[in-house]
Amino acid sequence: EARWTGNEHVFALWREQAGERLLFLANFGSGREWVRPELPAGEAAAVPDGRPLEHDGDAVVLAPYQHLWITG
Repeated sequence: EARWTGNEHVFALWREQAGERLLFLANFGSGREWVRPELPAGEAAAVPDGRPLEHDGDAVVLAPYQHLWITG
C-alpha cells in the first residue's frame, strides 16, 4: 500500500506478508529530501544505487533521485 510520507517528493510503499515487512522509499526530487517514515523493527536497508542510508535524528535523508528499501 502507498503511504503518505509528509513530503511531496518522496514516494513510499509498505508491504507486509507472513510477518515480514518491507518499506520502499523513492525521492523523485532534484534535491535532498527528509522523511520520517514508520520504519520496520530491526531495520536493514538496501540501497540499489550504492549510496548509503543517511539519518538525521529520526529522519531518513534521501539524495536526489535516490531509492531504497528497508526490511524488518
